[in-house]
Amino acid sequence: MDEEKRPSGEEHSFFKETIKDEKVDNKKILKACMKFAGKALIFGLLASIAFGVSKPWFDPSSNNQQITIEDQEQEENEKEEEQVEEDLTPQEQGEKNYQEMNRARNTVANTVFKSVVEIEGILDDEQWKSSSFEKTNVVSGLILAETGKEVLIYGRTNIAKGATSFKVTFNDNKTYVASLRNKEEVLGFGVYSVDKESMDETTINQITIPQLGNLAGVGRGDNIIVLGHPFGYSNGLGFGNVSSIKKVVSKYDGEFHVIATDVPAAENGTGFIANMEGEIIGMVDQQLSESPSMSLITGYGISDLKVRIEKLLNNISIPYVGVLGIDVTEEIEEKGIPKGIYVKNVAGDSPAMNAGIQPGDVITEVAGNPVATVSGYGAEIMKIEPGKAVKIEGLRKGAGEEYVDVTFTVEVGTKQ
Repeated sequence: MDEEKRPSGEEHSFFKETIKDEKVDNKKILKACMKFAGKALIFGLLASIAFGVSKPWFDPSSNNQQITIEDQEQEENEKEEEQVEEDLTPQEQGEKNYQEMNRARNTVANTVFKSVVEIEGILDDEQWKSSSFEKTNVVSGLILAETGKEVLIYGRTNIAKGATSFKVTFNDNKTYVASLRNKEEVLGFGVYSVDKESMDETTINQITIPQLGNLAGVGRGDNIIVLGHPFGYSNGLGFGNVSSIKKVVSKYDGEFHVIATDVPAAENGTGFIANMEGEIIGMVDQQLSESPSMSLITGYGISDLKVRIEKLLNNISIPYVGVLGIDVTEEIEEKGIPKGIYVKNVAGDSPAMNAGIQPGDVITEVAGNPVATVSGYGAEIMKIEPGKAVKIEGLRKGAGEEYVDVTFTVEVGTKQ
């Protein structure tokens, strides 16, 4: 068979498949990814819940987890502290300031209380043993010194009458036997002693010796703290203000400033007055109050007692002459009485009486030193050792209404 000839130059054509690029749809891809991610998230959440529920059944240690309860009160306090002061109203700010002041004075009072004790006079052994014995023979005491052997406490001595023994209760509520080491009858204060060998070390370690202040820095309206036994019961605490410091009381051989306050008191209250720095500025003595003010705390200013306290702490007797006098002021001078200390009274059976000093005399010198005020006279007497003789110069009205010089030789004694 003859082969069919193809025309020259003609090319054979074959079926050619053309692959067309498909256009990419980004929205469909994003939707698919989100759908996949959502399913994965749901699966993970369900797996976590299942694991958390089933863990206590498979993990024995999880049953021993410690349970704690949050201190809601503490959380509330922390939230309150986070509040900005600028948001407080004037009334709220005032209340906040009062609360801060109250906390501050309570802190001071708690420190001073470490110096305050309760002294009880025991009238017989049965009362010592009886726990139901009513504590009526009790006064406050102030720890003022500590030696290697004893703790020395300053307080009133009116409980000593008829007492066979004493006991002292410290701030830690521990009680020890005490003795009356030294005393004076003019003001009625003394020093009690507790043997340190009988005391627990914890009691000794918590003792604080207070700072004695100065009445010169005290003014009317000053804030004060009253502590001790001023209200008729133990561990009493009161706050108030100084109402007056102008009053002065005369005692034998001296005069003493009185601190008057607006703090209510028991009739026979005892204790101490402190300032806001924790310094003792007064010794409570309700016997100094006049009838209308006996219900308010009054006390001796501490400045006038420091020399006497120091002597008692050192077991030195307080000098005593027995003269009750007043200053001769310009007004009194106009009545013809010379300058000096006018003798109002002389104590019976006293060194002054034995030396011949009489009411109406005017004292001008003690031991060669001129004196023009009762406080100056008292300061000179405090320098003299009991048992020593001293010259006291003065003036006495003569027959012709004129004052003449007189000299007395006084053997200074003590009144205990």
